[in-house]
Amino acid sequence: MCDLAADLLALLGEPSREAYAPPFPCSKCGTADHMKVSMHSPSIGDYGALVVRRPGPVIRKQTWKTVKLGD
Repeated sequence: MCDLAADLLALLGEPSREAYAPPFPCSKCGTADHMKVSMHSPSIGDYGALVVRRPGPVIRKQTWKTVKLGD
């Protein structure tokens, strides 16, 4: 079985000590001091049926600005 979080390593790199701090506030209480996390180990029946969120493609947007020649 493959590592299910391998796609996150491409975005975040190897985990460090800071990786254990909550990266965003709790959606229920709004605090970033702590988060409640629950774990679910997928069973065989979950594969192909369980909906999970994965990182999508990174979209880069080129912007332009007008400046005077020489600035």
